[in-house]
Amino acid sequence: MTIKVPKKLACIVIAGILGIISNSYIKNNNNIDNLIKNDDLSAQEEMIDSLYTEDSYASLNNNELQIFEELKVNTMVFLKNKYKRVNLKTGPGDSFEYLGVLDSGISLPYKGEDENSWIEVYYDTNQSAYINSKYVNVVSVYDLTNKNTTSYVSKSIIDNLIEIDFVKANRNLNIRKSPTSSSRRMGILPKNQTLPIIGETNNGWYKIDYNDGDAYVSGDYVTVIKKYTPKQSLIDIVEITKNTYLIDLEAEAVIGDVPKLEIAEVFGENNDYYFVRCDEMFGFISKCDTKSLGDNYVIIDISDQTLSVYNDDKLVVRTSVVTGKDLTPTNLGSTTIGPTKRNTNLIGPDYNVAVEYWMPINKTGEGIHDASWRRSFGGKIYHKKGSHGCINVPKDIMPLIYYSLNENDKSIVKR
Repeated sequence: MTIKVPKKLACIVIAGILGIISNSYIKNNNNIDNLIKNDDLSAQEEMIDSLYTEDSYASLNNNELQIFEELKVNTMVFLKNKYKRVNLKTGPGDSFEYLGVLDSGISLPYKGEDENSWIEVYYDTNQSAYINSKYVNVVSVYDLTNKNTTSYVSKSIIDNLIEIDFVKANRNLNIRKSPTSSSRRMGILPKNQTLPIIGETNNGWYKIDYNDGDAYVSGDYVTVIKKYTPKQSLIDIVEITKNTYLIDLEAEAVIGDVPKLEIAEVFGENNDYYFVRCDEMFGFISKCDTKSLGDNYVIIDISDQTLSVYNDDKLVVRTSVVTGKDLTPTNLGSTTIGPTKRNTNLIGPDYNVAVEYWMPINKTGEGIHDASWRRSFGGKIYHKKGSHGCINVPKDIMPLIYYSLNENDKSIVKR
């Protein structure tokens, strides 16, 4: 899933321009423009962060200030759901020159509105654009850019979220049964992946909820971060059955596009929509564009090189894997697991290898199996040294996967 942001506006939109432009922005406009041209991202963030003042929170009451005191509030212009693309003009009227387009999934900072109902937006660091107000909604939204989640959400979404601590793996990290490196390995938390913290031991390990019980990761190899997560309990996990959109119902706007085969966690319902978390973003998605994955399923993510197994919508195994190399990539798709085998040989034009566990996932001969000959998994290994299409799994993790799934359980391979 992606949120589309105009390139020249990226640093402004990410940092969040608040309502009417501030004097400090006008004063520093040329400096920011130079920073953009020089691609100095850290300097851009530092410069733009300096533009915020306490006036940013004027629209919040005291209770909201206390709850969301770290969040910036922005006035943004969203294209209404029923429009996919609308022209931007150089002035407030149809007779003015064409400047560009506002696509669904893009939001632009609000600048003002004239008496003829034309909205002025920040289109570039030194140029405004205009759009007829009948095509857009102007909404005050919370900026969650630095919270490892969606960029902008309205109050209707943020009211459904709470902030908690997560561990983020600094490398591929073993998940253990007990808080010691000698205990049984239950899975792998891939580099940069996160899991919520439910406790901490006195010997520097973090307790996490894993495999329908307690598990542990060493504090030496993680960073503790704060992320937003839904207040409600998980209802279901669904497959996205067609290319669709994640929507903010209050803003009546598209938050981002969601490709077919993506996975969404469902936490609530609103008439014809589910409230979901999808690719670390929150919003609403049409029920018609989803399908429940059932009780047990496996998700293979090519981009992250991860495999995750769920029983009754609970994560029971997660590990780094190696999928098909660039010349023989693993096929994307939604399929079911075929007849599984123990202690068999996989035979192809240029290979004949023995595996202890075999789980076919499609009719092209691809499947999930142990790969005792590999020492490393995850990362970018697969590009040049990947498989012929199968999903290679660490030898000691493969039994956990094999006995957590059955024939005809759902298998999703996605990017």
